[in-house]
Amino acid sequence: MDISSHRFLTRHVKPESIPEILHIVDKAAKITRNELATQLETVAGQDSTEMILRFIETKGTFEETLERLAELSGGHSPESLWLKQIQQLMLETGTESFFVLDPSITRGLDYYTGIVFESFLDSAPSIGSVCSGGRYDNLVSLYSKDPVSGVGASLGLDRLMAALEDKPGQGSATVAIVYEHQEDLARAEKTAKNLRSAGISCELFWEVLKLNRQYILAEKKGIRFVLRLGTESYTIRNLEKRSDQSGLSFEEILTFVKDSGQQ
Repeated sequence: MDISSHRFLTRHVKPESIPEILHIVDKAAKITRNELATQLETVAGQDSTEMILRFIETKGTFEETLERLAELSGGHSPESLWLKQIQQLMLETGTESFFVLDPSITRGLDYYTGIVFESFLDSAPSIGSVCSGGRYDNLVSLYSKDPVSGVGASLGLDRLMAALEDKPGQGSATVAIVYEHQEDLARAEKTAKNLRSAGISCELFWEVLKLNRQYILAEKKGIRFVLRLGTESYTIRNLEKRSDQSGLSFEEILTFVKDSGQQ
């Protein structure tokens, strides 16, 4: 959704009720349509609620949704024409399938002055938005006398990590590095760097846990091998076969992992 939602709302509701309506619409993905309608009616009335529910629908293609928004807002505006230009860019770059025009996204319209966007993982919709932001023209003026416009976004690293951890075996590292003492961390980091430089994906467990717990954690994450640091050599365990190879040099570890990956 973009700032043109205000154009629509000022045609159908009292200006002073707009902030509360936007707040209610922002819940659209979390409550049922009936619950949404009931909350809107207390602020906007029944007739306006029906119009709002039509406005925030995402049925149809990007173009069909945009035409409906323009119709309900009294015709095309500079904002809707800008959306048309963005759609054209999507078509020209072959990225249109990744985007949906969703008029129900209303958060931040008290300071955003253009498009508001949110990004979701198709494979983990319950995680929620993993990247969101929008266009702002006036926000920087709160801290500077110079007029500065821009687009800002925040990335939800915690949510991305939660999504990855919820998909064991998908995108998991090949090797997990475990160690027993905090003073081994530096060597573990160096080993991880060398493995990655050799083209082997690995995960380093930062928290010092009992070894059996680290093995269990690696298995839950779908990691195939666990590399244990020794004093002068390494021990590697194949979690699928429950077998260990001890006393190996780093070069032997590389050979072992690469050969196992070809089997």
